[in-house]
Amino acid sequence: MQSYEYELAEKNKTARRLAEIERTSGAERKAAYQDMQQALTDCPSIIQDRLSWLLDGTYGHGEMLRALEVIDLSGRANKPAQLMTLFCAFEFGVKGADVRKFFKSLTPDVQTALTDGINQAIKEWLADQDE
Repeated sequence: MQSYEYELAEKNKTARRLAEIERTSGAERKAAYQDMQQALTDCPSIIQDRLSWLLDGTYGHGEMLRALEVIDLSGRANKPAQLMTLFCAFEFGVKGADVRKFFKSLTPDVQTALTDGINQAIKEWLADQDE
């Protein structure tokens, strides 16, 4: 399989995985939301560490490619929000709408801590690429 074909297959697999997460319902969805809520409120700094894993391919090649697409977006894009949505989908299995609802329910201090952690992970990843 050629590199292009492999990357396309990985991207398609990741898209299917995200679609499955979006279709999750009932008790499984509630449990995933509670896991995310507990992890991110107890330790907001977790997102910075785990995003570095996502960007390094630990969650999978397609998942990494998806995150890198977000980083490559224009400066006007809300990269922290999009990366947080991807992270919560891959780490906890939480759909995008639930991640946004959760983020809006947080105090401004916790929102800032999460956003700063995401921005720091992006900066560190970009710095590693320059080396």
